[in-house]
Amino acid sequence: MQVAEFIQETSKIEKFYNKKMEQYEKDIWYQELKNITANRYAQVIRKAFNECKFMPKLADIVAINRELAYNTNNSESKQKVACSKCNGDGVIKY
Repeated sequence: MQVAEFIQETSKIEKFYNKKMEQYEKDIWYQELKNITANRYAQVIRKAFNECKFMPKLADIVAINRELAYNTNNSESKQKVACSKCNGDGVIKY
C-alpha cells in the first residue's frame, strides 16, 4: 500500500469517529500495515466501523485483518490465460 492510499483510507476512520490521529501514531500504523493492499485495508476499515464503538487502536485493526476472510472471488485475483485444453478456466473437466 502506498502512503497516499493509507492516508486516504485512514482519513475515513478519523472522520467516522470524529477524532484526529497524531502523526506519530499514523507513522506507526503505516509501518505495521504497509504490506497489505489498499483494498484489503479498506475492507478492514469497513469491518471496524461495524465492530468498534470507539476509535480503533492498531491492535484492533491488526486483529480484524487477521480474522477477516480474504475475498477470493474478485476479478483482480483471477487471470484468464488462453489454453486449448481448459479454455482458460485453469481446470480440465472430464
